[in-house]
Amino acid sequence: MPVTTASADQVSWINGRPVLASKPNANTNTATTKPTPKNPKNKTNPRRVKQYACRAEQLRPQLNLVTPGSPLAFDCEGVELTQNAGKRRDGVGRLSIVNVDGQVVYDTFVYYPSDVPHRPPPQHLKLGVKYKDIRPENGAQPHAQVLAAAKAIFDKSGVIVAHAASNDVQMMEGIDFNQYVVRDTQRLYGSELGRLPGLGALSFSVLGRSIQVEEHSSVEDARATMELFLEYHERYEADCDYTGTLLDSDSTCA
Repeated sequence: MPVTTASADQVSWINGRPVLASKPNANTNTATTKPTPKNPKNKTNPRRVKQYACRAEQLRPQLNLVTPGSPLAFDCEGVELTQNAGKRRDGVGRLSIVNVDGQVVYDTFVYYPSDVPHRPPPQHLKLGVKYKDIRPENGAQPHAQVLAAAKAIFDKSGVIVAHAASNDVQMMEGIDFNQYVVRDTQRLYGSELGRLPGLGALSFSVLGRSIQVEEHSSVEDARATMELFLEYHERYEADCDYTGTLLDSDSTCA
């Protein structure tokens, strides 16, 4: 009778007696295979980052929408510039220019050189400029390039309209506005009201339209400024050109 030798791992004990376990099949893989995790740690799974969409409407100046002698309205939303002495002043953070038809001639956010300390205004004020808006990778244009484009546009028109114009002119430091005819809707209507009205209040009372509801938009403000100017021109300056100069008796307003 043949004798078979069993290894220790093939013997189990039941009720104190040795029992020979069945011989494992050599072709059977007894190792437990762990399921592959859905996101293994050693596998790179880059997170998709949604690109910030530029909120400006017209990054390239459209000089074809500008007519010499026909007014343009512009509005700026500011950024805070900190000088070495610790004094703060406002610089342009977004510039929007529209023509008499409300078409956007130019609209861009602005970024400054790295050696110019600047920051958006406090976000709770909702003044329309955010940190991401003024980054070049998000479509913001260099400050010097914006000024050059704006000057070319203003040069072609020659008649510039703004509301509380001194604020916007100060933000556009580098352009000499003395060479243009500048009409200020705040002062035009202020002479009738006896006070200097804000753009939002004036738009509601004259145009019957609310603006700056959620946050300031320089495009919306520029369009409202232009509409206010044209309304004033029609009411009070029918015998004048857009500069406020009286026309000849045989002339008509453009």
